[in-house]
Amino acid sequence: MQFDFSAGIRLSVIGLSALIFTPVSYATGLQWLPGTWEVDLKAMAQSESPERVEEEKAYQCGRNPYKIELWDGGKKMFYTNVTPVAEKYSNADFIIDHGDNYVALQCDRERDDADCNEWHWYIVFNGPNEHFWVREDWINEEGMITGNTISRFRCEGPVA
Repeated sequence: MQFDFSAGIRLSVIGLSALIFTPVSYATGLQWLPGTWEVDLKAMAQSESPERVEEEKAYQCGRNPYKIELWDGGKKMFYTNVTPVAEKYSNADFIIDHGDNYVALQCDRERDDADCNEWHWYIVFNGPNEHFWVREDWINEEGMITGNTISRFRCEGPVA
C-alpha cells in the first residue's frame, strides 16, 4: 500500500520503501531532524482555539522551542523543549525507517513514562527547514494522508 504526501512524496506502508521526489539537497530526513523547531502559529490559529495558540507562543524560537536530538547512534530520537517544562513533553522514540524526506518512529514502550499508542508516526520534511507529523492511522487504505500536524519550522540557520 502507498500513501501520498501532497508534494509528490510517496512512501510504502508495507516495508516502508521510499519512492521519493528529488530531494532539496543531498541530506536525508535523518540528517535534517536534529535542531530546534517552532510551530507555524498562523496556521495553528486557523484550526486551534485562541487559548491553544497562546499556549504555543511560549515554545517559539525566541523563547523555548522544541528540540530534537538523535541518540544511540541515530537509533532513537529525543524530543523535548530546550528548557523542559514537564517530563510529559519529553519523548524518546525508536527510529524504525528513514528516507530522503521522512523519518518513521515507534514509541519506546520500555520507558517507565511511556504513553504509547499502537501507531507509528512519520516526520515528513518539506525541505530541510520545515516538517510536519503524520500518524499511521491518518493514512487511508488508498494510501492518502487524511490528517497531519501543523508544520514546524527550524529556528537556526538552514541545513544543506
